[in-house]
Amino acid sequence: MPADMVISRFMKELRIAVPTQFTREGSSDPNIRNRQLPPYRHVFHALCLFEHSNGYRLPRYERFKRSYLLALDNHPRYRRQKEEFCPGGHPSPGLLHRIGGWYLDGLAHTHLYCTLVQAYEEQRRVGAVMMDARVDAKLKTDIAIVTPDKSVRVDIRFGDGFRQSRILAQRAKAEAVAKTRNSSSSQLGNPFFEQSKTAVILHDEMVLDAKTGVPLFKPLAIDRLLTDIDRHLGLAPEQAIFYEAMKNLSMSELQRDAGQLGAP
Repeated sequence: MPADMVISRFMKELRIAVPTQFTREGSSDPNIRNRQLPPYRHVFHALCLFEHSNGYRLPRYERFKRSYLLALDNHPRYRRQKEEFCPGGHPSPGLLHRIGGWYLDGLAHTHLYCTLVQAYEEQRRVGAVMMDARVDAKLKTDIAIVTPDKSVRVDIRFGDGFRQSRILAQRAKAEAVAKTRNSSSSQLGNPFFEQSKTAVILHDEMVLDAKTGVPLFKPLAIDRLLTDIDRHLGLAPEQAIFYEAMKNLSMSELQRDAGQLGAP
């Protein structure tokens, strides 16, 4: 659970966490962009959980940047390469640019997660929605939706073609290494992974939020994803819900309506 919010609360907190138009620091550097670095999700999700106990907030960029740089500095493997990533003790423009991209990804993915939580947990109450760094690492799943008899894995893809194939190949390679080092670390043989359906949303199906400049998944892309997931879960067409009808509902409204479920 990175954030316990419905869509309306997420958007409110987004504009507190990013009060002005977001601009990425630094500049893209292929030497840094293509290097393997510690996963950002562990840091971003940890900060989301911290902010959950800090008034249901979203992490600000500066806190995420400081936390990731601290993790990088303390990582034994990367400490030996510190001068490459942080020459003179300062993060390189390429590293700053990459950290900014991770922050934006974290916000976009959390917005999608909150949407799915609202759709399948809060509004229709048909299952549980999970997104965390361990689900990503161990089950190779960006977001998991589990009902009593079915499950769906949401795959956030970076587009079709070579780039996506390369990402999937990197995941497979990493999993092979993990399998060698720890036989219990693989998703192979897990019924959840082998029997669940996959629903896809493309990373380039985004639009900039007008107030913050943060890219979020387009409502139409989310609606297609919801329709795909509903089909995999076997939900009836009359149960369908769509982003525009969901986005302004508050948690109190959802809880009030849920109390009427099953009423004559």
